[in-house]
Amino acid sequence: MKFFYRTLLFFVVAISLALFTSCKSKVKVLEDGLSFCEAVYADYDVIYISNFGVDSLSNIPSNKGYILKYDGEKFDTLQGLEGKLSTPRGLVRAGNFLYVADYNRIHAVNLSSAEPKIISIPLPSEDVVVNHLLVVDDVLLISVSNSNHILALMLKDDGAPQISGIQLYFSVPGPNGMALHNGKLYIGSYNCKGENPTAENVIYVVDDFNNPVPKPFISRVGQYDGLAVDGNWLYFTDWIGGTVGKINLNNSDQIVIINHDFSLIGPAQITFYHGFLCIPDLIQSKIFMIND
Repeated sequence: MKFFYRTLLFFVVAISLALFTSCKSKVKVLEDGLSFCEAVYADYDVIYISNFGVDSLSNIPSNKGYILKYDGEKFDTLQGLEGKLSTPRGLVRAGNFLYVADYNRIHAVNLSSAEPKIISIPLPSEDVVVNHLLVVDDVLLISVSNSNHILALMLKDDGAPQISGIQLYFSVPGPNGMALHNGKLYIGSYNCKGENPTAENVIYVVDDFNNPVPKPFISRVGQYDGLAVDGNWLYFTDWIGGTVGKINLNNSDQIVIINHDFSLIGPAQITFYHGFLCIPDLIQSKIFMIND
């Protein structure tokens, strides 16, 4: 009987240790060459990282911005963009083109040429805090936080921008990060008019692209920045408290705040890369990679 209890105790301890180990997150920190990094975008085996490249944080155009490319081991600067970027934020790939959200314009960078060539597309004068980008079929969606606009740009088969220009698609309070899942568009809201969010700064969902009417997906108020989907979970960053969390897409009442043992001040636009959630901290000029 003593042998039985000792054996049972051994298995209980072993199982407890296994569960503890499996729940512990691995953290990797990237910071070399980063300067106010606002967004990360995973494209196959590399991550593109947008950087303001300035000495102090500002939304004023500086022409010091740059894009880094990280392959899991080393950083390279995307060439041909010197002096053309100011406050680059959201990034997305469409065919041969990498699109960059930058202050009040969009840049389409042709990655198929020996030296990347850039096409700059100005936005309407009222749209000055362009934030996140998302490709849905042959359309580039653009969130503009200050004007409450979601803009749309038609794309050609190779990903190049159509000459028809940018059109207003619909409006939603303070749109920032966007994510797509099962034909639904999710949009995080950020109050860029003040530090404190209001009741309208939640995460919204649009379930009909032909009749885009944003509805609150959750009632939790925050300063939402980045969104990303992994499996049935919608991950988000929130500047209030430097928060990272996830929402069950099948049950929006299930919201999990992810505990981490590092400090986040300005968690921005996120992506998944080789199983890691990559969280750029705009204020600290660091990227935290966690295995949730």
